[in-house]
Amino acid sequence: MVGEVRKHIESHPHTTIDYVQICDTTTMKDVVLLDRESVLAMAVRVGKTRLIDNYVFGEPLEI
Repeated sequence: MVGEVRKHIESHPHTTIDYVQICDTTTMKDVVLLDRESVLAMAVRVGKTRLIDNYVFGEPLEI
């Protein structure tokens, strides 16, 4: 899963990944399957700007 996220981000120009992690929201340990509440945490540089975001799987996505 993390590999898919990294691949997608790296396919865009001017991006550099600081970190991408999917982990259990309680223990903050990495997960391989989304079989419990998990969070996608990442920091990505786009040009000189560093973007940091988290998304908890199962929460509604507001755009």
